[in-house]
Amino acid sequence: MGRVRDGDALDAELWEIDENLCRTDLTPVDRALFVFRRNKIYLPRHPKLHMVAIGQVANLAT
Repeated sequence: MGRVRDGDALDAELWEIDENLCRTDLTPVDRALFVFRRNKIYLPRHPKLHMVAIGQVANLAT
């Protein structure tokens, strides 16, 4: 039985991507594509983390 979750279509896609990334049988290309798509969805929703990912944040406490 599946879980009921709140969220929009992009949240659902993130959950699906995360489930796929937990699989051990992914090829390196598949894993890279999932990580790329996950970043395209996740990082714009969390701009402080995006700035950390590109090395532009000195202090996250603000």
